[in-house]
Amino acid sequence: MRALKIDKGWILQEIKSEVHAPNRAAERTITAILIGIRRGFGLFIAFLLVECQFPTKLIYQLISF
Repeated sequence: MRALKIDKGWILQEIKSEVHAPNRAAERTITAILIGIRRGFGLFIAFLLVECQFPTKLIYQLISF
């Protein structure tokens, strides 16, 4: 498994521009994304798409590092 370098600032900016979320919600989301990246994407991505109705465009950007 290759190591991922994650630019937290970039991802946070993408989340804010995609969902227009308040700061606190965006920061909770970024934390969840970073945890998901560490533990594997399978169920995490499904959760974001189905439960949170997360923007598909952002999901594709996240998994195409």
